[in-house]
Amino acid sequence: MERVPVPTRLYLQDGQAMLQTVRLPAAVYEAPFLSDGLRQALSEGDAARSAVSCPVKDLPEEGALPAGLIFHVSRCGSTLVTQLLGTLPGVRGVSEPEALSLYLLHCAQGACAFDAEAFRRLIKAFGRGAGPGGRYVIKFSSWNLLFLDRILDALPGVPWVFLTRDATEVMASNFRSPSAPLRWYRSREPWFRTCFPDWPGDEPDAPEAFFAGCLARYARKAREHDGLGACGWTTRACLAWCTVTSWPTSDWRWMRRSGRGWTRRAATERRATRGRPSCPTGRRSGRKPRRPSGRR
Repeated sequence: MERVPVPTRLYLQDGQAMLQTVRLPAAVYEAPFLSDGLRQALSEGDAARSAVSCPVKDLPEEGALPAGLIFHVSRCGSTLVTQLLGTLPGVRGVSEPEALSLYLLHCAQGACAFDAEAFRRLIKAFGRGAGPGGRYVIKFSSWNLLFLDRILDALPGVPWVFLTRDATEVMASNFRSPSAPLRWYRSREPWFRTCFPDWPGDEPDAPEAFFAGCLARYARKAREHDGLGACGWTTRACLAWCTVTSWPTSDWRWMRRSGRGWTRRAATERRATRGRPSCPTGRRSGRKPRRPSGRR
C-alpha cells in the first residue's frame, strides 16, 4: 500500500511552530475527518517510527496550493461535499486538519507569530503525494472562519466556497452533538477567549445566544470577502453539481449563481462529466441560493 508523508501533529517548541509528519497510507485522507483516519493508522503497526519533525517555516516550499477551500457553518453537508470531491479521479479531500486549526489558534494567542509564507508551506504539506497534478481540496473547521482574513491573505487566488444552512437546523444539530465553540463555551477553555474575546456574556447558561452569535459572525466574515476573488456562497439545498478538473474561477462563480438542486442520494451516484456541471437530479429549482438574512 502506497505511503505518503502525512502531517500528524503540530506543537510549539521554543516559540516556534513545529510539524510532525509520518509516512502513512494515503487512505487516511478518505476518512470523514482526517483526525479519524490518523487515529486508526497510528494505532496500527510501527508507523510512528517514521515520524519526522520540522519547523513550519522550514517546510519545503515546492508543491501545489489547494485546488479549493471549503468553509462552512457546521452541520450543513460540508463533510459530504469534501468526500464527494475526494472521489473524483486525482483529487484528495482533506477534512478539517487539526494542524491548521492549532496553528491559527497559537498565532491568535500570541504564542507564535503568524507568517503567511509558513502557513502556505503548512497547507502544501497536506498535498504531498496527492498523485499526478497534486490536486487536493481542504475543508476547514467551521470556527476557522474567524481567521478568514489571514487564510485568504496567505492564499490569494485560491477558489473558496462558504456552505450554510438554515440557522435553526444548524443550532438544533449542534445542541444534539456540540461542536468545538459550544464545548469551549461550556468549559471556558483558553481557546474560548482566544476566538471570542469580545463575547459579553459570562453566564455559562446562555449557550443559545452565544451560538446564534457564532453563526452570525461566520456569515459576516464570509460576506466581507464575498465577491473578492474566486469565491462562492451556497446553501445546503442549493449546492451545485460540480466536478473538479481545474476548478477555474468561472465554475465557482457559476456555482454561486446556480439554483440547481441535489439530494444526498443523488450525491452518492456521482457522474464524472466534462465541462459545465450537470444536475444529478435532472431538474432545476430556478431559485438562487439564499443568504442568511438574520430575520426569522
